[in-house]
This record gives sequence, structure tokens and C-alpha cells, in this order.
Amino acid sequence: MRKLQLGLWGGLILFFLVFFSSVSVSSSGKEGLMMPLDRSKSNLVNLEVTHLYHVLKWVKWREDDLPPAGKPVKCLIVGKDDYRFSKRLSFLIAESETLVAGHGVQFLNFEKLDDALWFTQKDSSVLVLVCLDSIAGDWNHGLFPKRRGMIVYGQSDKFRKQGITFFSFSKGNRIRLMANVRRANSSGVTLSTALLKHKRFFHIENENASKPEGK
Repeated sequence: MRKLQLGLWGGLILFFLVFFSSVSVSSSGKEGLMMPLDRSKSNLVNLEVTHLYHVLKWVKWREDDLPPAGKPVKCLIVGKDDYRFSKRLSFLIAESETLVAGHGVQFLNFEKLDDALWFTQKDSSVLVLVCLDSIAGDWNHGLFPKRRGMIVYGQSDKFRKQGITFFSFSKGNRIRLMANVRRANSSGVTLSTALLKHKRFFHIENENASKPEGK
């Protein structure tokens, strides 16, 4: 049964990668000139989305930081989303029927970081903030939301040393995801040991940081 589940899941991932790669390429108005670049970038975004998808399953929140039962966790996608990061991630979570900490996920898109940060402070059900590469220049260490239960993901290496929970970066010809254990713990969330074991895909920063208080 486990092999069957893995096979079905592998098929879903493959469909996801092929489907969105073809959508991104065919949607370009300059298809003849831009196809190689679009396909390459599209494939990178697919990998970034897949990594983040797995990470969201391996973050553990405190019960009192979660929305009430039956209410969704909100994930904000911020920035110019030319390669449909938001649609790819929402599609993957919906098709796999994945829950985040036992809750469904509602995706909201914002163009401006200031608007997303304001919404985050007003709505405690926002637990995930995804900062796309297009707003990397607007982000700084001091902007991390000052409330418990938040995680922030940055789409590129430009977010390195900017005080966020996760960011994607290239190493050789591969996409990796950096996880900052200290930042996660300071926000009151814990990273599952499943994440810490997959060092082929995820790099761990401050791995020996103390756990959140109360854990």
C-alpha cells in the first residue's frame, strides 16, 4: 500500500511539473523568442514550490497560535507573480488534499509588501508569508511580523541573512531551501525531524538553536 501511495504521489508531482511548465511557456506573447528562458525559469519555480510544499507539512505550530477548528490558515503571496507561484502552490496543496497543521489553506495575493504586512498584523490566521523575488529589495530584517506563529519564505538568495524562516537558493545546478531553526523557534514554531533529515534538499541554519519556550 505504501508503494502504491508513493507511486500515485510521484505521478501527481510529475503532472504538476509538466502541466505548469507548459502553461508558462504557451502563455508568453513572444513564444518563439522566450520559450527556452520561460521553460527554464518555470522549472525552477516548480522546484521552489515543491520544496515549500513539503516544508509546510513539516512545520509544527502551537495549538493556541492556530485558527479555530474548521477555519483555514492564510498564506499571503507578495510581489509580482509572473510565473504563477501562487497558483502552482495552491494547486499542489488542493490536488494532494494536504492540510497545514490540520487546517485547510486560503491563499491571498498582494502586490505591495506594506499591504501584506498590515494584513498580517490585523489577521491572526495569517501564518505564512511568501515573499517573491520581485520584492526582495523591499524586505529587511526588521520587517518580520512581531507575533508568534509566523513563518516567512523568500523566493531567492537575495533574502539570505535577512532574518526570515526559509529561502530558496541555487547550488550548482540544483535548487535548495535554507531553513533557519533559530528564527523558527523564536517565532514559536518547531521544524519536524523529517525536515532536518532531508539535507540533500534542505540546508539547516542554526540547527542547534534552542527549542521554543514551552516545548
